[in-house]
Amino acid sequence: MIKIDLITGFLGAGKTTFLKKYADFLIRKGMNIGILENDYGAVNVDMMLLQDLMGDNCELEMVAGGCHRD
Repeated sequence: MIKIDLITGFLGAGKTTFLKKYADFLIRKGMNIGILENDYGAVNVDMMLLQDLMGDNCELEMVAGGCHRD
């Protein structure tokens, strides 16, 4: 079974801070995790903040402009 946790919220709500702590917790438990990060800004600050999690147990992917509406 694959578990998916969806973390959403307003700008500045603490999503990235929570995600860093939660991901670190899961990695320390020996779990393999993947983070799919969506940032609407011109510079993906969240991805830069999450880079230190990447390793054997954590994969990071970015979806650029995933919130764009036409």
